[in-house]
Amino acid sequence: MAILDVSLRDGSVTRVAEALRERNIPLVVASAYNSPELIGGEILAGAPNVGEPTEERRLLTVLDGLVRS
Repeated sequence: MAILDVSLRDGSVTRVAEALRERNIPLVVASAYNSPELIGGEILAGAPNVGEPTEERRLLTVLDGLVRS
């Protein structure tokens, strides 16, 4: 499981997200953007977004849901 921000120092997180999806690794987005796929690419569509700043309770709830699915 991975928690990703949409923007990295060197650019978008798109390539990282693609590599994770290819390996069937669940990912969560921590972004202030309401639609992170508009910034990081369609690969982020449907990924849970826990927001930024991230509330601990929300993050744990989302992670728990991914572990149980």
